[in-house]
Order: sequence, then structure tokens, then C-alpha cells
Amino acid sequence: MNGKISTPVFLGFTALALTFSLSGCIIDATPTDTTTCADQRYVQAQWDIVRTVNQIDYSVSCGDAGAASVIMDFGTYSWQWACTDLQNTSPYAGLPEGNYPTQLQLLGPSNEILSTTPQALYSMAHCSPTYVTTTFQVN
Repeated sequence: MNGKISTPVFLGFTALALTFSLSGCIIDATPTDTTTCADQRYVQAQWDIVRTVNQIDYSVSCGDAGAASVIMDFGTYSWQWACTDLQNTSPYAGLPEGNYPTQLQLLGPSNEILSTTPQALYSMAHCSPTYVTTTFQVN
């Protein structure tokens, strides 16, 4: 054995290397963040329920309040969630920037209104979510 590579073996390796380089089969394992600014524009609501007894507010469960769901009106958008979630997020992102008159209602099992929050104005900023936190007052 003289340490030389024969011409057919050399040409075979060259052809194989050229095939891999021209195939476009290069795997880039670099993670990419596909989150856009619009993906960050959503609403997250959080609520609790209180009952006032002798001028003291006591937290009560949805069951104790007779509540089944919460509806949130956010400008022209409206979402309804189970009361027991105690928080939830708009079902999609990409809401337009701007100011939104917002109101939440606590509903009973027959959709009767148990409590309504005063309307407030919330802003949807450029690249961030809007957080709405409220307390429902029940009898």
C-alpha cells in the first residue's frame, strides 16, 4: 500500500461531496422566534367576586354567587368565559391598537346579569397585551 488514493475513489468522493453541497439539504438548528408585534396584542381578563356583609367585603366563589359565566365587551369585541376560570385571554391576538370602552358582566346560569362593572377605557398598545382586572360585587 503506497498511501495514494486511486483516481476512481477520488472522483467518487468528489461527486458525493458535490451532490450534498448542491442538494440544499443543509439543516439549520438555530431556533427562530416567529412572534410578531401583533401576536402581543391581546386582552387578558382576571376577576374575583365579593359580597359585602356589615361593611366588610368577603370573597365568594362563583357557586356561592350563583354565577356561571363572565362576558367581556372590549370595544366591538365580546367574549364569554366560564366564571370558574377566574381569568382568561381573548381567543385571538392581533387586536388593533387603540382605545376600547370595556365592560364586564357576571352572569347567572340563565344569562341573568348578577353584576356589571362600570365602563372603563382601556388602551391596546403597540406591542403588548392589555390586562383588565375587576371585582364583581354581588348581594
